[in-house]
Amino acid sequence: MKPNLVFAGQLRRQYLLPPTGKPLLDSPGGNLLHAAAGALLWEKQVGLLTRVGEDYPQAWLQTFRQKGMDTTGIKILPQALDLRSFLAYTDPETSQRTNPVSHFARLGLPFPKGLLGYQPAPTDTHSRVTANPDSPKLLDIPKEYLTAKAAHLAPLDLVSHSQLAPALRHGGITYVSIDPAPAYMNPN
Repeated sequence: MKPNLVFAGQLRRQYLLPPTGKPLLDSPGGNLLHAAAGALLWEKQVGLLTRVGEDYPQAWLQTFRQKGMDTTGIKILPQALDLRSFLAYTDPETSQRTNPVSHFARLGLPFPKGLLGYQPAPTDTHSRVTANPDSPKLLDIPKEYLTAKAAHLAPLDLVSHSQLAPALRHGGITYVSIDPAPAYMNPN
């Protein structure tokens, strides 16, 4: 079955310390997964368009397929990509993405080996002139995705947004929505 909705974005290996409840350590996450999972409330199958490294858990991709996500548009690169993402809530309304060691210590939790050497993404991750290594490229778009009714581009770098949106429209997708990345939505 071909997907009626296609989503482009980023997958992450999420490390989350919520304000209450159990931590999520090395679990599937990312803007692509969140947007596509929400759409599954209305659609039986959605297409995923992104890039991951060869170290991304294959079991997660299998789970995505079982849940109704078409993974044909996930390009697996022949290299490792650091797709880790860390988020700690200090209260229900305040979150931080830095200093994971201090947050685990604050909560009296052992530090996970999967976060060793973690550094938050640099602030230029959403560059206006270069694409991120995990952003989907034009040649990554499966032909069967171009018959979808609509596509949504989750936050990516400006280069990827400005290339993917017209390519999807030109390919035949009637509706294309874009969620701009905050890093390039500034007065400059």
